Amino acid sequence: MRRHSLFVDKLYQKFALWRFFQQQGAERFAWIDAQHRLDWQHDHAAFLELARLAQYDWGAAWAEESWRTVDRELTRLEDDARGNGFRVATLTFPVRYQVYAATREDSPQKTFAALAQKHGFSNLDLLPLYRAHAGEEIFFDWCHPTPTMNRMIGAAVADFLRDDVKQVRAAHE
Repeated sequence: MRRHSLFVDKLYQKFALWRFFQQQGAERFAWIDAQHRLDWQHDHAAFLELARLAQYDWGAAWAEESWRTVDRELTRLEDDARGNGFRVATLTFPVRYQVYAATREDSPQKTFAALAQKHGFSNLDLLPLYRAHAGEEIFFDWCHPTPTMNRMIGAAVADFLRDDVKQVRAAHE
Protein backbone atom coordinates (compact mmCIF):
# COMPACT_ATOMS: atom_id res chain seq x y z
CA MET A 1 0.00 0.00 0.00
CA ARG A 2 2.89 2.38 0.71
CA ARG A 3 4.00 2.21 -2.93
CA HIS A 4 0.57 3.32 -4.13
CA SER A 5 -0.42 5.93 -1.55
CA LEU A 6 1.58 8.95 -0.49
CA PHE A 7 -0.69 9.32 2.53
CA VAL A 8 -0.09 5.74 3.68
CA ASP A 9 3.64 6.11 3.10
CA LYS A 10 3.80 9.34 5.16
CA LEU A 11 1.68 7.78 7.89
CA TYR A 12 4.00 4.78 7.98
CA GLN A 13 7.08 7.04 8.19
CA LYS A 14 5.56 8.99 11.09
CA PHE A 15 4.69 5.78 12.89
CA ALA A 16 8.18 4.35 12.32
CA LEU A 17 9.75 7.54 13.69
CA TRP A 18 7.44 7.51 16.71
CA ARG A 19 8.29 3.84 17.35
CA PHE A 20 12.02 4.61 17.07
CA PHE A 21 11.72 7.41 19.64
CA GLN A 22 9.78 5.12 21.96
CA GLN A 23 12.45 2.45 21.71
CA GLN A 24 15.30 4.90 22.24
CA GLY A 25 13.71 6.75 25.12
CA ALA A 26 12.58 10.36 25.09
CA GLU A 27 15.61 11.56 27.05
CA ARG A 28 17.92 10.57 24.20
CA PHE A 29 16.45 13.33 22.02
CA ALA A 30 15.46 15.86 24.69
CA TRP A 31 18.14 18.27 23.49
CA ILE A 32 16.41 18.77 20.14
CA ASP A 33 13.45 20.59 21.70
CA ALA A 34 15.61 22.15 24.42
CA GLN A 35 17.78 23.97 21.88
CA HIS A 36 14.77 26.17 21.10
CA ARG A 37 13.81 27.00 24.67
CA LEU A 38 17.19 27.32 26.40
CA ASP A 39 19.19 30.55 26.01
CA TRP A 40 22.37 28.59 25.25
CA GLN A 41 23.74 31.46 23.14
CA HIS A 42 23.96 33.89 26.06
CA ASP A 43 23.82 31.77 29.22
CA HIS A 44 26.75 29.43 29.85
CA ALA A 45 24.72 27.35 32.33
CA ALA A 46 22.02 26.89 29.68
CA PHE A 47 24.69 25.84 27.19
CA LEU A 48 25.98 23.21 29.61
CA GLU A 49 22.42 22.02 30.24
CA LEU A 50 21.90 21.61 26.49
CA ALA A 51 25.15 19.62 26.30
CA ARG A 52 23.99 17.45 29.21
CA LEU A 53 20.68 16.77 27.48
CA ALA A 54 22.62 15.81 24.33
CA GLN A 55 24.76 13.33 26.26
CA TYR A 56 23.87 10.50 23.86
CA ASP A 57 24.95 12.59 20.89
CA TRP A 58 27.35 15.54 20.65
CA GLY A 59 27.02 16.29 24.37
CA ALA A 60 29.10 13.21 25.20
CA ALA A 61 32.13 15.47 24.74
CA TRP A 62 31.13 17.24 27.97
CA ALA A 63 30.76 13.99 29.96
CA GLU A 64 33.74 12.94 32.07
CA GLU A 65 33.16 9.24 31.46
CA SER A 66 33.47 9.74 27.70
CA TRP A 67 37.05 10.90 28.06
CA ARG A 68 38.16 7.69 29.75
CA THR A 69 37.00 5.80 26.66
CA VAL A 70 38.66 8.30 24.33
CA ASP A 71 41.93 8.06 26.29
CA ARG A 72 41.82 4.25 26.14
CA GLU A 73 41.30 4.32 22.35
CA LEU A 74 44.05 6.92 21.88
CA THR A 75 46.37 4.62 23.80
CA ARG A 76 45.56 1.86 21.31
CA LEU A 77 46.21 4.27 18.43
CA GLU A 78 49.51 5.34 19.99
CA ASP A 79 50.57 1.70 20.32
CA ASP A 80 49.65 1.05 16.68
CA ALA A 81 51.53 4.17 15.56
CA ARG A 82 54.68 3.16 17.43
CA GLY A 83 54.45 -0.44 16.31
CA ASN A 84 53.99 0.49 12.67
CA GLY A 85 56.13 3.61 12.45
CA PHE A 86 53.60 6.33 11.68
CA ARG A 87 52.74 9.67 13.25
CA VAL A 88 49.23 10.67 14.24
CA ALA A 89 47.66 14.04 13.56
CA THR A 90 44.20 14.75 14.97
CA LEU A 91 41.47 17.33 14.44
CA THR A 92 38.80 18.56 16.83
CA PHE A 93 35.56 19.69 15.28
CA PRO A 94 33.07 21.93 17.08
CA VAL A 95 29.31 21.65 17.18
CA ARG A 96 27.24 24.58 15.97
CA TYR A 97 26.33 25.57 19.54
CA GLN A 98 29.99 26.23 20.33
CA VAL A 99 30.34 28.39 17.23
CA TYR A 100 27.28 30.54 17.90
CA ALA A 101 27.51 30.86 21.68
CA ALA A 102 28.42 34.36 22.85
CA THR A 103 31.11 33.02 25.16
CA ARG A 104 33.68 30.51 24.02
CA GLU A 105 32.97 27.04 25.38
CA ASP A 106 35.89 24.89 24.30
CA SER A 107 36.37 22.48 27.19
CA PRO A 108 36.11 19.38 24.95
CA GLN A 109 38.75 20.79 22.62
CA LYS A 110 41.06 21.54 25.55
CA THR A 111 40.53 18.08 27.02
CA PHE A 112 41.24 16.42 23.69
CA ALA A 113 44.31 18.61 23.07
CA ALA A 114 45.74 17.52 26.44
CA LEU A 115 45.11 13.86 25.58
CA ALA A 116 46.63 14.30 22.13
CA GLN A 117 49.73 15.82 23.67
CA LYS A 118 49.91 13.01 26.27
CA HIS A 119 49.95 10.47 23.44
CA GLY A 120 52.40 12.44 21.28
CA PHE A 121 49.86 13.41 18.62
CA SER A 122 49.63 16.75 16.94
CA ASN A 123 46.18 18.35 17.05
CA LEU A 124 44.34 21.06 15.16
CA ASP A 125 41.37 22.68 16.91
CA LEU A 126 38.95 23.86 14.24
CA LEU A 127 36.74 25.91 16.58
CA PRO A 128 38.61 29.20 15.91
CA LEU A 129 38.20 28.69 12.15
CA TYR A 130 34.48 28.01 12.52
CA ARG A 131 33.97 31.01 14.80
CA ALA A 132 35.80 33.23 12.31
CA HIS A 133 33.17 32.25 9.71
CA ALA A 134 30.13 32.19 12.00
CA GLY A 135 28.34 34.76 9.82
CA GLU A 136 28.36 32.39 6.85
CA GLU A 137 26.42 29.21 6.05
CA ILE A 138 28.86 26.67 7.50
CA PHE A 139 26.60 23.94 8.95
CA PHE A 140 24.03 21.58 7.48
CA ASP A 141 22.87 20.66 10.99
CA TRP A 142 24.41 20.70 14.47
CA CYS A 143 27.79 19.31 13.36
CA HIS A 144 28.16 18.64 9.63
CA PRO A 145 29.92 21.34 7.59
CA THR A 146 28.72 22.67 4.27
CA PRO A 147 30.89 22.26 1.13
CA THR A 148 32.11 25.84 1.57
CA MET A 149 33.22 25.10 5.12
CA ASN A 150 34.80 21.84 4.00
CA ARG A 151 36.98 23.80 1.57
CA MET A 152 38.11 26.08 4.40
CA ILE A 153 38.75 23.07 6.64
CA GLY A 154 40.76 21.40 3.86
CA ALA A 155 42.95 24.46 3.46
CA ALA A 156 43.48 24.70 7.24
CA VAL A 157 44.34 21.00 7.47
CA ALA A 158 46.80 21.27 4.56
CA ASP A 159 48.55 24.20 6.27
CA PHE A 160 48.54 22.37 9.60
CA LEU A 161 50.04 19.19 8.13
CA ARG A 162 52.66 21.12 6.16
CA ASP A 163 53.73 22.97 9.32
CA ASP A 164 53.65 19.74 11.36
CA VAL A 165 55.92 17.96 8.88
CA LYS A 166 58.32 20.93 8.90
CA GLN A 167 58.50 20.80 12.71
CA VAL A 168 59.16 17.06 12.72
CA ARG A 169 61.89 17.41 10.11
CA ALA A 170 63.48 20.29 11.98
CA ALA A 171 63.46 18.27 15.21
CA HIS A 172 65.28 15.39 13.51
CA GLU A 173 68.00 17.54 11.90
